[in-house]
Amino acid sequence: MGMFDTVHFPRPIKCIVCGKEHTSTQTKSFENCLVNYRVGDIVDETEIISGIVEGKIYCDHKETKDSQSSKQKVYFVIWHKILIDVIEETVKAEEILSKFGIGDLYFLYENMHDKKTNFERKYHTLLTYFKILGNYIFLDKEQQKEFKNEKEKLFISFSKKDIINALENKESFNNLIKKVEEQNFKKCQFCL
Repeated sequence: MGMFDTVHFPRPIKCIVCGKEHTSTQTKSFENCLVNYRVGDIVDETEIISGIVEGKIYCDHKETKDSQSSKQKVYFVIWHKILIDVIEETVKAEEILSKFGIGDLYFLYENMHDKKTNFERKYHTLLTYFKILGNYIFLDKEQQKEFKNEKEKLFISFSKKDIINALENKESFNNLIKKVEEQNFKKCQFCL
C-alpha cells in the first residue's frame, strides 16, 4: 500500500456531498514519506517545477445517511517547487499559477513568518504560565500565599498577571490557554 504525504489546506474545503469541512488530504504525488506540506513549503520530490497536481479529498459522509464515500478533486498549485495554494477548480488554479510572481512570494513568506512568530510567542507565554504553576503547586499553603504576593510585585504586564488570577480564582488552565490563543502577539504590546 505504501505511505502517503499530508497536504494541509490554507482554508477549509467543503465536501460537495455532505458539506463536511476538510482541512487536509493525503496524497502519493510527492515524497510518500509521511511528510506534512503546507502552503509555502518546498515540494522537492516531484518532477513538476511549476504546475498543477490533481489530488482528492476522501469523505465518508459520516454527518449524512449517505454511505457512499466520495473522491472530490482538489488541485495543488506549485510554483518553482513551492506549494502556493490548494484550490478546488482547475481554472482558478491555472489563474493563480499564471499570476503568481516574486512579489506574491514575498507576501506569502511574510505571512508565514508572522504566523511562526505569533506561535512562538504563544508557546513561550504558556511555558511561562506552566513554570509558574509548577513552582506554585509544590509549595505549602503558607508559601503559596507569599508566592502570590511576591509574583504580584514581580509581574506588572497584563499577560503575566493572568497566571496569578488563575491561581487565585481557581480558573482552569484551559481558560488561560484559550486567552493566549485569542491574542494576536504581532499587535500585542505586552509580549514576553
